[in-house]
Amino acid sequence: MNEEYIQKFARLAIEQGVALQKGQPIVIRSSTDPELVRLARACAKVAWKQGASDVWMDWRDSEVNALEYEYKDLEAFKTAPEWKIDLYEHAAKSNAAFLLIDGDDPQALKDADPKKMVAGRMAMNAAAITYRNGIDNGSLAWCVLAAPSAGWAKQVYPELDEEKAVEALWQDILRISRIDQQDPIENWQKHGERLKKQMVKLNDAGIVRFHYTASNGTDLWVEMPEGAIFVGGASKLRDGRENFCNIPTEELFSAPKMDGVNGTLEAVFPLNENGKLVEGFGFTFKDGKVVDYHADKGKEVLDALLTSGPGADRLGEIALVDKSSPIRQGNKIYYNTLFDENAACHFALGQSYAECMPGAETMSKEELTAKGMNQSDIHVDFMVGADDLNIDGCTKDGRIIPVFRNGSFTPEFDL
Repeated sequence: MNEEYIQKFARLAIEQGVALQKGQPIVIRSSTDPELVRLARACAKVAWKQGASDVWMDWRDSEVNALEYEYKDLEAFKTAPEWKIDLYEHAAKSNAAFLLIDGDDPQALKDADPKKMVAGRMAMNAAAITYRNGIDNGSLAWCVLAAPSAGWAKQVYPELDEEKAVEALWQDILRISRIDQQDPIENWQKHGERLKKQMVKLNDAGIVRFHYTASNGTDLWVEMPEGAIFVGGASKLRDGRENFCNIPTEELFSAPKMDGVNGTLEAVFPLNENGKLVEGFGFTFKDGKVVDYHADKGKEVLDALLTSGPGADRLGEIALVDKSSPIRQGNKIYYNTLFDENAACHFALGQSYAECMPGAETMSKEELTAKGMNQSDIHVDFMVGADDLNIDGCTKDGRIIPVFRNGSFTPEFDL
C-alpha cells in the first residue's frame, strides 16, 4: 500500500478519530500483523508530532492469544491481569485517548472456548472501572479503525494469493473509510454534517415505536425510551470536542427500551465474535428479553453471550443504515463488525450508549435502567438489514411514518 495513504489514514485517526489534544496521552492497541503494525507506527508518529504527552502501545498477537485460550483455565479468565488493569486505569485517569486498530484474522480464535472469551472480557470490564465509565459516558475519546491482516484478507478474498488479497482489502478499507480522497479530513467533516442533518430529521419525527418486517421472518416491534435520541456522525465529548468513534461510520443509532422489544428478528450477515463465527441466526423477544434463539453454526457462542450476565439477553442499540452504504455496495461480507455493521441496519445485545439519552452523564446506572437504558458488561452488534427490510415509525398520536422501504430510507428521511 502506498505510504501516502497510510499517512493520510494516520492523520485522520489522530485528528478526527480521537481528536488528540496537545499534552494528552494516547493508548494505541494493535495486533502484531505487519500491516496493522505499519498503521499503528504511523499513528504513533502523528500523535507525537501533534504534541502527545505520551504514546502507550498495547500490542496483541493472535497466535499467542489462541494459545492462552487453549491452555489457561476458565477460572483464571475470571480475574483480569493486573498489568492490563493498571495500563487502562492509569491511562483513563490521565485523560488519555484510546485508538484500536482492528483487523485480526477472523479465524485466529475459531477453536477458543467462548465461555473463556466472555469471562475474560467481563473481568476486564468489571476491573477497569474508570476506563469503562469514561468510554460509556463520553468523557474519554476513543476510535476504532482497521488495517488488513493476511488472515482477514484471505477470508474476504479467498480467490487471491495472500499478497494480492491484502492489497485488495487495503483498497476496500481506504475507499470505505474515505481515505482515497484528496483531503480525507475535509471529506469526513462533510460526511459527518450529512449524518447530523439526517439525525435531526429522525429525531424531529416524534417516533416512539418502530416496526421491522422482512421476508426472512423478521417481524419486530421496538419501543423507544422517553427522551432517547438518535445519534450520528461525530460524537460530542463532555469537554465539547467532537470525534469519530468508528472509521468508517454510516449509522444513525439510539437505544431501544430494554423491556419494550417484542417479536422475531433474523440476522442477515455472520457474526464474528472474537474469532468465532455465528451464521444463520435469529432471536425471539418478549418484553425485551430473548426467549428463544437459533443458529445454523456457532450456537454455543450465543449460549455464552446470552447467559454472561445481566442485560446480555436484551437489546442496547438500534441502528439504521441505508443499503446504499459504500460498504454494502461492494457486495462483500467482511466478517468484521466494524465494517459489516456499517453495511446494514443492526441491533446490539447488551450495553446501551449513554449519549443516546440527554443528561445521562449525571445519572446513575439505576436511573438509566429506570429510563429503559440497558446496562450490561457486553455490547455485541448483529446485522438485520435485509434488502427488503421495511421499517415503520409510530408516533404518540398514532400516526404511521414510513422510515425504510426495501432496505433504504424513505424520501422523508433521505438527503
